[in-house]
Order: sequence, then C-alpha cells, then structure tokens
Amino acid sequence: MELSEALRRRRMVRRYTGDPVSHSALDRILDSATRGPSAGWSQGISVVAVTDRNSIAAIALAFAG
Repeated sequence: MELSEALRRRRMVRRYTGDPVSHSALDRILDSATRGPSAGWSQGISVVAVTDRNSIAAIALAFAG
C-alpha cells in the first residue's frame, strides 16, 4: 500500500504499541506532511520530528493543560 492511499484510509488510533517508527517510514510521512495545501505556498511550512522518548515526554509536559 502506498503512503498516499494509507493517508486516505486513515483511522483514529487509540492504542499504540510503543515500537519506534522506522526511519524510512518517518521520511515518507514527513515528506507527505510538506505537501499539504497552504494558500499557494505563500505560508511555507516547518516540520520537526522528535524521536527521543525523553524529549517527547518533556514536550508533552510543557504543552499539557
């Protein structure tokens, strides 16, 4: 299945395995994220992928509630 087809068929996920996402899958996901519409590309986009568990926890804590 192509990533674009998976995005069209996506569903809500509420139970995660905790397994890391492969680097190749992450590259494809981030590439797709930059291809979304943005009013004629006038706004630009920045994407940051955080893969370190401690950093993820710190970011979640910083933005909670």
